[in-house]
Amino acid sequence: MLGTILIFLNPFISHFIPTISLAHQLVEKNWRIVYVGFENLEKYVMAEGFEYKPIMTCTYEDFVNQKNKNNYKQLDKLYRILHREFKKIIEETDPKYILLGISRFSLFYLPAINSGAKVYLYSLYSKGSGTYFNLPPNTSNIIPSYKCKFNIFILIHWLRRFIRIEFRISSIRTKMYYPWNQMLKLKTGQREKWKFGLDGFYINNQQIVFGPSKFEFYDKKEKNIFFVGLGVYENRRYLNDKTIDLSFIDRRPLIYCNFGTLSYRYKGLDSFYLALLEIFQRRKDWQLLISMNCDDEEILKNNGYDNVKIMSSVPQLQVLPKTNLMITHGGFSTIKECIYFEVPMLVVPISYDQHGNAARVEYHRIGKRCEILKKGIYGRVFHKRKKINTQRMEMLISSIIDNKTFNYNIKKLKVNIFEEQEQKNISILFNEDKEI
Repeated sequence: MLGTILIFLNPFISHFIPTISLAHQLVEKNWRIVYVGFENLEKYVMAEGFEYKPIMTCTYEDFVNQKNKNNYKQLDKLYRILHREFKKIIEETDPKYILLGISRFSLFYLPAINSGAKVYLYSLYSKGSGTYFNLPPNTSNIIPSYKCKFNIFILIHWLRRFIRIEFRISSIRTKMYYPWNQMLKLKTGQREKWKFGLDGFYINNQQIVFGPSKFEFYDKKEKNIFFVGLGVYENRRYLNDKTIDLSFIDRRPLIYCNFGTLSYRYKGLDSFYLALLEIFQRRKDWQLLISMNCDDEEILKNNGYDNVKIMSSVPQLQVLPKTNLMITHGGFSTIKECIYFEVPMLVVPISYDQHGNAARVEYHRIGKRCEILKKGIYGRVFHKRKKINTQRMEMLISSIIDNKTFNYNIKKLKVNIFEEQEQKNISILFNEDKEI
Protein backbone atom coordinates (compact mmCIF):
# COMPACT_ATOMS: atom_id res chain seq x y z
CA MET A 1 0.00 0.00 0.00
CA LEU A 2 1.42 3.37 -1.07
CA GLY A 3 -0.66 5.29 1.46
CA THR A 4 -3.99 7.09 1.82
CA ILE A 5 -5.43 9.84 -0.37
CA LEU A 6 -8.27 11.80 1.22
CA ILE A 7 -10.77 13.48 -1.12
CA PHE A 8 -13.13 16.10 0.31
CA LEU A 9 -16.34 16.18 -1.72
CA ASN A 10 -18.73 19.01 -2.44
CA PRO A 11 -22.30 17.91 -1.67
CA PHE A 12 -23.54 17.18 -5.21
CA ILE A 13 -23.48 13.97 -7.25
CA SER A 14 -22.25 16.00 -10.24
CA HIS A 15 -19.17 16.89 -8.16
CA PHE A 16 -18.43 13.24 -7.44
CA ILE A 17 -18.69 11.98 -11.04
CA PRO A 18 -15.54 13.73 -12.37
CA THR A 19 -13.38 12.18 -9.62
CA ILE A 20 -14.39 8.56 -10.22
CA SER A 21 -11.92 7.76 -13.00
CA LEU A 22 -8.97 9.25 -11.12
CA ALA A 23 -9.93 7.44 -7.91
CA HIS A 24 -10.10 4.06 -9.66
CA GLN A 25 -6.74 4.64 -11.35
CA LEU A 26 -5.17 5.45 -7.99
CA VAL A 27 -6.65 2.31 -6.43
CA GLU A 28 -5.10 0.27 -9.27
CA LYS A 29 -1.76 1.90 -8.40
CA ASN A 30 -2.19 0.59 -4.82
CA TRP A 31 -3.42 3.76 -3.12
CA ARG A 32 -6.15 3.74 -0.48
CA ILE A 33 -8.89 6.22 -1.43
CA VAL A 34 -11.11 7.72 1.28
CA TYR A 35 -13.84 10.25 0.50
CA VAL A 36 -15.19 12.77 3.03
CA GLY A 37 -18.49 14.59 2.56
CA PHE A 38 -22.05 15.12 3.70
CA GLU A 39 -24.30 12.08 4.15
CA ASN A 40 -26.25 12.60 0.91
CA LEU A 41 -23.36 11.25 -1.21
CA GLU A 42 -22.50 8.19 0.86
CA LYS A 43 -24.56 5.68 -1.14
CA TYR A 44 -23.03 6.81 -4.46
CA VAL A 45 -19.44 6.65 -3.22
CA MET A 46 -19.97 3.29 -1.49
CA ALA A 47 -21.53 1.88 -4.67
CA GLU A 48 -18.25 2.63 -6.45
CA GLY A 49 -16.39 0.57 -3.85
CA PHE A 50 -14.61 3.44 -2.08
CA GLU A 51 -14.43 4.20 1.62
CA TYR A 52 -16.59 7.09 2.81
CA LYS A 53 -16.42 9.18 5.96
CA PRO A 54 -19.76 11.01 6.31
CA ILE A 55 -19.89 14.36 8.07
CA MET A 56 -21.94 13.80 11.22
CA THR A 57 -21.76 17.29 12.75
CA CYS A 58 -24.49 18.76 10.58
CA THR A 59 -26.30 18.29 7.27
CA TYR A 60 -25.49 20.37 4.24
CA GLU A 61 -28.94 21.95 4.52
CA ASP A 62 -28.13 23.13 8.07
CA PHE A 63 -24.91 24.67 6.81
CA VAL A 64 -26.61 26.43 3.87
CA ASN A 65 -29.42 27.72 6.06
CA GLN A 66 -26.93 29.50 8.32
CA LYS A 67 -25.18 30.98 5.29
CA ASN A 68 -28.47 32.18 3.78
CA LYS A 69 -29.40 33.83 7.08
CA ASN A 70 -25.96 35.53 7.20
CA ASN A 71 -25.66 34.24 10.75
CA TYR A 72 -21.90 34.89 10.99
CA LYS A 73 -21.42 34.01 14.66
CA GLN A 74 -23.31 30.76 14.29
CA LEU A 75 -21.35 29.95 11.14
CA ASP A 76 -18.12 30.63 13.04
CA LYS A 77 -19.15 28.01 15.63
CA LEU A 78 -20.29 25.58 12.95
CA TYR A 79 -17.02 25.87 11.03
CA ARG A 80 -15.04 25.20 14.21
CA ILE A 81 -17.14 22.11 15.01
CA LEU A 82 -16.80 20.86 11.42
CA HIS A 83 -13.05 21.42 11.44
CA ARG A 84 -12.69 19.45 14.65
CA GLU A 85 -14.50 16.60 12.94
CA PHE A 86 -12.28 16.91 9.84
CA LYS A 87 -9.18 16.95 12.04
CA LYS A 88 -10.31 13.71 13.70
CA ILE A 89 -10.95 12.07 10.31
CA ILE A 90 -7.52 13.17 9.09
CA GLU A 91 -5.86 11.76 12.20
CA GLU A 92 -7.70 8.45 11.78
CA THR A 93 -6.89 8.05 8.08
CA ASP A 94 -3.35 9.54 8.17
CA PRO A 95 -3.39 10.68 4.51
CA LYS A 96 -0.30 11.35 2.44
CA TYR A 97 -2.31 13.57 0.06
CA ILE A 98 -5.51 15.59 0.48
CA LEU A 99 -7.67 16.79 -2.42
CA LEU A 100 -10.29 19.50 -1.99
CA GLY A 101 -12.41 21.51 -4.40
CA ILE A 102 -11.72 25.17 -5.07
CA SER A 103 -15.43 26.00 -4.98
CA ARG A 104 -15.70 24.91 -1.30
CA PHE A 105 -12.21 26.13 -0.44
CA SER A 106 -13.01 27.73 2.93
CA LEU A 107 -14.92 24.69 4.19
CA PHE A 108 -12.00 22.25 4.00
CA TYR A 109 -8.71 24.13 3.61
CA LEU A 110 -7.65 24.97 7.17
CA PRO A 111 -7.76 21.44 8.67
CA ALA A 112 -6.20 20.10 5.45
CA ILE A 113 -3.21 22.48 5.40
CA ASN A 114 -2.56 21.97 9.12
CA SER A 115 -2.46 18.18 8.71
CA GLY A 116 1.04 17.97 7.27
CA ALA A 117 -0.24 16.12 4.19
CA LYS A 118 0.37 17.40 0.67
CA VAL A 119 -2.71 19.43 -0.35
CA TYR A 120 -3.99 19.73 -3.93
CA LEU A 121 -6.93 21.88 -4.97
CA TYR A 122 -9.09 20.46 -7.72
CA SER A 123 -11.20 22.26 -10.29
CA LEU A 124 -14.40 20.74 -11.67
CA TYR A 125 -14.49 23.29 -14.48
CA SER A 126 -11.96 24.23 -17.11
CA LYS A 127 -8.96 26.50 -16.68
CA GLY A 128 -10.87 29.72 -16.10
CA SER A 129 -11.10 29.01 -12.36
CA GLY A 130 -8.39 31.63 -11.74
CA THR A 131 -7.87 35.17 -13.03
CA TYR A 132 -6.15 35.48 -16.40
CA PHE A 133 -6.37 38.74 -18.30
CA ASN A 134 -6.31 36.96 -21.67
CA LEU A 135 -8.76 34.26 -20.57
CA PRO A 136 -12.32 35.13 -19.55
CA PRO A 137 -13.96 33.67 -16.44
CA ASN A 138 -15.98 30.53 -17.10
CA THR A 139 -19.12 32.51 -16.36
CA SER A 140 -18.45 34.59 -19.50
CA ASN A 141 -19.52 33.74 -23.04
CA ILE A 142 -16.53 35.56 -24.62
CA ILE A 143 -14.36 33.66 -27.09
CA PRO A 144 -10.91 35.29 -26.81
CA SER A 145 -8.26 35.73 -29.47
CA TYR A 146 -5.07 33.81 -28.73
CA LYS A 147 -3.05 36.68 -30.30
CA CYS A 148 -4.29 39.15 -27.69
CA LYS A 149 -2.38 39.02 -24.40
CA PHE A 150 -4.64 41.62 -22.80
CA ASN A 151 -8.31 42.17 -23.54
CA ILE A 152 -10.25 45.04 -21.97
CA PHE A 153 -13.56 43.14 -22.34
CA ILE A 154 -12.12 40.15 -20.50
CA LEU A 155 -10.88 42.46 -17.76
CA ILE A 156 -14.38 43.95 -17.45
CA HIS A 157 -15.87 40.47 -17.05
CA TRP A 158 -13.37 39.66 -14.30
CA LEU A 159 -14.10 42.99 -12.58
CA ARG A 160 -17.83 42.27 -12.70
CA ARG A 161 -17.21 38.89 -11.12
CA PHE A 162 -14.93 40.40 -8.49
CA ILE A 163 -17.47 43.08 -7.54
CA ARG A 164 -20.31 40.55 -7.46
CA ILE A 165 -18.42 38.17 -5.15
CA GLU A 166 -16.22 40.38 -2.98
CA PHE A 167 -18.30 43.55 -2.58
CA ARG A 168 -21.27 41.80 -1.03
CA ILE A 169 -21.75 42.69 2.61
CA SER A 170 -21.98 38.99 3.44
CA SER A 171 -18.60 38.33 1.81
CA ILE A 172 -16.93 41.22 3.67
CA ARG A 173 -18.45 40.21 7.02
CA THR A 174 -17.60 36.53 6.56
CA LYS A 175 -13.88 37.31 6.34
CA MET A 176 -14.00 38.75 9.86
CA TYR A 177 -14.85 35.35 11.31
CA TYR A 178 -13.38 31.86 11.43
CA PRO A 179 -12.00 30.26 9.26
CA TRP A 180 -11.25 33.24 7.01
CA ASN A 181 -9.62 35.31 9.74
CA GLN A 182 -7.22 32.40 10.31
CA MET A 183 -6.55 31.65 6.66
CA LEU A 184 -5.69 35.27 5.92
CA LYS A 185 -2.89 35.01 8.50
CA LEU A 186 -1.53 31.74 7.15
CA LYS A 187 2.17 31.38 6.57
CA THR A 188 3.51 27.96 5.73
CA GLY A 189 7.25 28.42 5.25
CA GLN A 190 6.61 31.41 3.00
CA ARG A 191 3.75 33.86 2.49
CA GLU A 192 0.83 32.16 0.80
CA LYS A 193 -0.09 33.38 -2.67
CA TRP A 194 -3.76 34.13 -3.11
CA LYS A 195 -5.66 34.03 -6.37
CA PHE A 196 -9.13 35.25 -7.28
CA GLY A 197 -11.41 32.74 -8.96
CA LEU A 198 -15.06 32.24 -9.84
CA ASP A 199 -16.09 31.78 -6.21
CA GLY A 200 -13.74 34.33 -4.65
CA PHE A 201 -10.21 34.18 -3.29
CA TYR A 202 -8.34 30.95 -2.63
CA ILE A 203 -4.76 30.07 -1.72
CA ASN A 204 -2.99 29.10 -4.91
CA ASN A 205 -1.82 25.55 -4.23
CA GLN A 206 -1.08 23.17 -7.07
CA GLN A 207 -4.28 22.43 -8.97
CA ILE A 208 -5.75 19.33 -10.55
CA VAL A 209 -8.13 20.14 -13.40
CA PHE A 210 -10.59 17.31 -14.03
CA GLY A 211 -10.51 17.88 -17.76
CA PRO A 212 -8.26 18.04 -20.84
CA SER A 213 -6.02 20.99 -21.73
CA LYS A 214 -6.96 20.58 -25.39
CA PHE A 215 -10.50 21.75 -24.60
CA GLU A 216 -9.15 25.15 -23.57
CA PHE A 217 -9.10 28.16 -25.88
CA TYR A 218 -5.35 27.76 -26.22
CA ASP A 219 -3.03 25.15 -24.82
CA LYS A 220 -0.47 26.85 -22.58
CA LYS A 221 1.34 24.75 -20.01
CA GLU A 222 1.60 26.06 -16.44
CA LYS A 223 3.70 24.34 -13.81
CA ASN A 224 1.06 24.83 -11.12
CA ILE A 225 -1.84 23.28 -13.08
CA PHE A 226 -2.18 19.58 -13.92
CA PHE A 227 -4.83 18.40 -16.36
CA VAL A 228 -5.87 14.73 -16.11
CA GLY A 229 -7.74 14.25 -19.40
CA LEU A 230 -11.38 13.41 -20.09
CA GLY A 231 -11.65 11.07 -17.11
CA VAL A 232 -14.73 9.25 -18.37
CA TYR A 233 -15.16 5.99 -16.47
CA GLU A 234 -17.50 3.74 -18.48
CA ASN A 235 -17.86 1.08 -15.78
CA ARG A 236 -19.06 3.34 -13.00
CA ARG A 237 -21.29 1.23 -10.82
CA TYR A 238 -23.68 3.65 -9.19
CA LEU A 239 -25.60 4.08 -12.45
CA ASN A 240 -25.02 0.72 -14.09
CA ASP A 241 -27.60 -0.93 -11.85
CA LYS A 242 -30.17 0.81 -14.00
CA THR A 243 -30.52 -0.06 -17.66
CA ILE A 244 -33.08 1.09 -20.19
CA ASP A 245 -34.59 -0.60 -23.21
CA LEU A 246 -33.08 1.11 -26.25
CA SER A 247 -35.14 -0.85 -28.76
CA PHE A 248 -37.22 2.29 -29.49
CA ILE A 249 -34.21 3.77 -31.31
CA ASP A 250 -34.52 3.23 -35.07
CA ARG A 251 -32.62 4.57 -38.07
CA ARG A 252 -33.77 8.13 -37.52
CA PRO A 253 -31.22 10.55 -35.97
CA LEU A 254 -31.49 10.47 -32.16
CA ILE A 255 -31.40 13.78 -30.30
CA TYR A 256 -30.82 13.31 -26.59
CA CYS A 257 -31.68 16.15 -24.18
CA ASN A 258 -30.45 16.32 -20.57
CA PHE A 259 -29.93 19.39 -18.39
CA GLY A 260 -28.10 17.59 -15.60
CA THR A 261 -28.73 16.51 -12.02
CA LEU A 262 -29.30 20.10 -10.86
CA SER A 263 -31.90 20.93 -13.52
CA TYR A 264 -34.53 21.46 -10.81
CA ARG A 265 -32.76 24.78 -10.14
CA TYR A 266 -33.26 26.13 -13.66
CA LYS A 267 -36.27 28.28 -14.40
CA GLY A 268 -37.63 28.34 -17.93
CA LEU A 269 -37.03 24.66 -18.71
CA ASP A 270 -40.75 23.88 -18.99
CA SER A 271 -41.14 26.32 -21.88
CA PHE A 272 -37.97 24.93 -23.46
CA TYR A 273 -39.28 21.36 -23.32
CA LEU A 274 -42.60 22.49 -24.83
CA ALA A 275 -40.69 24.18 -27.64
CA LEU A 276 -38.79 20.95 -28.31
CA LEU A 277 -42.03 18.98 -28.44
CA GLU A 278 -43.42 21.48 -30.93
CA ILE A 279 -40.37 20.97 -33.14
CA PHE A 280 -40.55 17.18 -33.00
CA GLN A 281 -44.27 17.21 -33.70
CA ARG A 282 -43.44 18.38 -37.19
CA ARG A 283 -40.04 16.68 -37.56
CA LYS A 284 -41.08 13.04 -37.59
CA ASP A 285 -37.78 12.21 -39.29
CA TRP A 286 -35.99 12.79 -35.95
CA GLN A 287 -36.22 11.04 -32.58
CA LEU A 288 -36.04 12.78 -29.22
CA LEU A 289 -35.13 11.35 -25.81
CA ILE A 290 -35.51 13.66 -22.81
CA SER A 291 -34.13 12.94 -19.35
CA MET A 292 -36.14 15.08 -16.91
CA ASN A 293 -34.17 14.18 -13.75
CA CYS A 294 -37.40 14.20 -11.76
CA ASP A 295 -40.30 11.91 -10.81
CA ASP A 296 -43.16 14.25 -11.73
CA GLU A 297 -45.81 11.93 -13.20
CA GLU A 298 -47.64 14.83 -14.87
CA ILE A 299 -44.52 15.77 -16.80
CA LEU A 300 -43.62 12.16 -17.57
CA LYS A 301 -47.02 11.05 -18.84
CA ASN A 302 -47.36 9.89 -22.44
CA ASN A 303 -46.98 12.90 -24.74
CA GLY A 304 -48.64 11.23 -27.72
CA TYR A 305 -45.65 11.57 -30.05
CA ASP A 306 -44.27 8.32 -31.44
CA ASN A 307 -40.86 9.93 -32.02
CA VAL A 308 -40.47 11.34 -28.46
CA LYS A 309 -39.59 9.44 -25.29
CA ILE A 310 -39.55 11.22 -21.91
CA MET A 311 -37.92 9.51 -18.91
CA SER A 312 -37.33 10.45 -15.29
CA SER A 313 -33.60 9.65 -15.60
CA VAL A 314 -31.32 8.09 -18.18
CA PRO A 315 -28.02 6.19 -17.76
CA GLN A 316 -26.18 8.62 -19.99
CA LEU A 317 -23.18 6.45 -20.82
CA GLN A 318 -25.53 3.83 -22.32
CA VAL A 319 -27.36 6.33 -24.50
CA LEU A 320 -24.54 8.52 -25.83
CA PRO A 321 -23.02 5.85 -28.14
CA LYS A 322 -26.35 5.78 -30.02
CA THR A 323 -26.85 9.56 -30.03
CA ASN A 324 -26.45 11.82 -33.07
CA LEU A 325 -26.79 15.12 -31.20
CA MET A 326 -26.98 16.04 -27.54
CA ILE A 327 -28.84 19.08 -26.26
CA THR A 328 -27.21 20.02 -22.98
CA HIS A 329 -26.93 22.86 -20.48
CA GLY A 330 -23.15 22.67 -20.82
CA GLY A 331 -22.08 20.90 -17.66
CA PHE A 332 -18.38 20.06 -17.89
CA SER A 333 -18.88 16.33 -17.18
CA THR A 334 -21.49 16.00 -19.91
CA ILE A 335 -19.29 17.81 -22.43
CA LYS A 336 -16.37 15.49 -21.63
CA GLU A 337 -18.63 12.48 -22.10
CA CYS A 338 -19.85 13.83 -25.45
CA ILE A 339 -16.24 14.27 -26.60
CA TYR A 340 -15.43 10.74 -25.42
CA PHE A 341 -18.33 9.26 -27.43
CA GLU A 342 -17.87 11.75 -30.33
CA VAL A 343 -21.34 13.27 -30.04
CA PRO A 344 -21.77 16.86 -31.34
CA MET A 345 -23.64 19.23 -29.03
CA LEU A 346 -26.16 22.02 -28.97
CA VAL A 347 -25.31 23.80 -25.72
CA VAL A 348 -28.05 25.87 -24.06
CA PRO A 349 -26.23 27.47 -21.09
CA ILE A 350 -28.15 28.81 -18.11
CA SER A 351 -25.74 29.66 -15.30
CA TYR A 352 -22.24 29.56 -13.81
CA ASP A 353 -19.50 27.86 -15.90
CA GLN A 354 -21.96 26.67 -18.54
CA HIS A 355 -21.46 29.88 -20.57
CA GLY A 356 -17.70 29.37 -20.70
CA ASN A 357 -18.11 25.71 -21.63
CA ALA A 358 -20.54 26.63 -24.40
CA ALA A 359 -18.04 29.17 -25.74
CA ARG A 360 -15.36 26.48 -25.85
CA VAL A 361 -17.67 24.08 -27.69
CA GLU A 362 -18.26 26.72 -30.34
CA TYR A 363 -14.57 27.67 -30.42
CA HIS A 364 -13.55 24.08 -31.22
CA ARG A 365 -16.48 23.72 -33.65
CA ILE A 366 -17.71 20.53 -31.99
CA GLY A 367 -21.21 21.92 -31.71
CA LYS A 368 -23.11 25.18 -31.40
CA ARG A 369 -24.42 27.26 -28.55
CA CYS A 370 -27.85 28.78 -28.15
CA GLU A 371 -28.36 31.32 -25.36
CA ILE A 372 -32.13 31.45 -25.43
CA LEU A 373 -32.39 30.62 -21.71
CA LYS A 374 -29.92 33.31 -20.68
CA LYS A 375 -31.52 36.29 -18.98
CA GLY A 376 -30.66 39.62 -20.54
CA ILE A 377 -31.02 42.99 -18.82
CA TYR A 378 -34.77 42.98 -19.52
CA GLY A 379 -35.10 39.48 -18.09
CA ARG A 380 -33.18 40.36 -14.93
CA VAL A 381 -35.32 43.41 -14.29
CA PHE A 382 -38.71 41.89 -15.10
CA HIS A 383 -37.85 38.23 -14.37
CA LYS A 384 -38.89 37.18 -17.85
CA ARG A 385 -37.18 35.40 -20.70
CA LYS A 386 -37.65 35.90 -24.41
CA LYS A 387 -40.11 33.64 -26.15
CA ILE A 388 -38.34 30.64 -27.64
CA ASN A 389 -38.13 30.77 -31.42
CA THR A 390 -38.83 27.15 -32.39
CA GLN A 391 -37.93 27.72 -36.04
CA ARG A 392 -34.47 28.98 -35.07
CA MET A 393 -34.06 26.03 -32.71
CA GLU A 394 -35.02 23.62 -35.47
CA MET A 395 -32.51 25.24 -37.83
CA LEU A 396 -29.74 24.91 -35.23
CA ILE A 397 -30.48 21.24 -34.64
CA SER A 398 -30.64 20.59 -38.38
CA SER A 399 -27.40 22.50 -39.06
CA ILE A 400 -25.49 20.24 -36.65
CA ILE A 401 -27.06 16.91 -37.69
CA ASP A 402 -26.72 17.60 -41.42
CA ASN A 403 -23.14 18.89 -41.25
CA LYS A 404 -20.62 16.10 -40.69
CA THR A 405 -17.88 18.68 -40.02
CA PHE A 406 -18.92 18.67 -36.36
CA ASN A 407 -18.46 14.89 -36.19
CA TYR A 408 -15.03 15.19 -37.79
CA ASN A 409 -13.96 18.00 -35.44
CA ILE A 410 -15.02 16.21 -32.28
CA LYS A 411 -13.29 13.00 -33.38
CA LYS A 412 -10.11 14.97 -34.10
CA LEU A 413 -10.30 16.73 -30.72
CA LYS A 414 -10.68 13.38 -28.96
CA VAL A 415 -7.61 12.01 -30.74
CA ASN A 416 -5.60 15.12 -29.76
CA ILE A 417 -6.69 14.75 -26.13
CA PHE A 418 -5.60 11.11 -25.94
CA GLU A 419 -2.32 11.89 -27.71
CA GLU A 420 -1.58 14.41 -24.95
CA GLN A 421 -1.45 11.48 -22.46
CA GLU A 422 -2.35 13.73 -19.54
CA GLN A 423 -3.00 10.73 -17.34
CA LYS A 424 0.77 10.64 -16.84
CA ASN A 425 0.25 13.68 -14.60
CA ILE A 426 -1.24 11.30 -12.03
CA SER A 427 2.17 9.68 -11.51
CA ILE A 428 3.78 13.12 -11.23
CA LEU A 429 1.24 14.34 -8.69
CA PHE A 430 1.23 11.26 -6.49
CA ASN A 431 4.78 10.14 -5.81
CA GLU A 432 4.84 6.36 -5.96
CA ASP A 433 8.49 5.74 -5.19
CA LYS A 434 8.13 4.53 -1.62
CA GLU A 435 5.53 2.30 -0.04
CA ILE A 436 4.53 2.95 3.57
